[in-house]
Amino acid sequence: MFLSEVHGRPGLRGQTLVETLIACLVLAVALAGFTQALVGALATEREATTRLLALRHAEAAAEQLRLLRGLDPARRADRLAELDAGLREGVGQELPSGAQAGLGELESAGGVYRIHIGWPTRGAGQQEVLLWVR
Repeated sequence: MFLSEVHGRPGLRGQTLVETLIACLVLAVALAGFTQALVGALATEREATTRLLALRHAEAAAEQLRLLRGLDPARRADRLAELDAGLREGVGQELPSGAQAGLGELESAGGVYRIHIGWPTRGAGQQEVLLWVR
């Protein structure tokens, strides 16, 4: 006995199978779109977290630089070297592989320091945070 005979509508044999297949196809397309949006959102969140970590490292280094203002030049040079090494180590541990950091004083403008933190990103090349401290 066919389904069309049960419902009393002749000529509808097999139509429910085609409808089911089309519904599954529509569902698959919708799930693929949702998955793509979710992956994009996760990548954006990961990049935002990385940028936040870089900013935190730069701000912490800036605070340390501000504390060095009153030191004599010999002690300040030693502390700057320690601060640069600590910045590089912290960035190397918390940011993605290939991240780099550096601290330098501008010779032309005495007392102005540049904090640079950069890291590679997928598809966007290199991202960076630059902070100038007086």
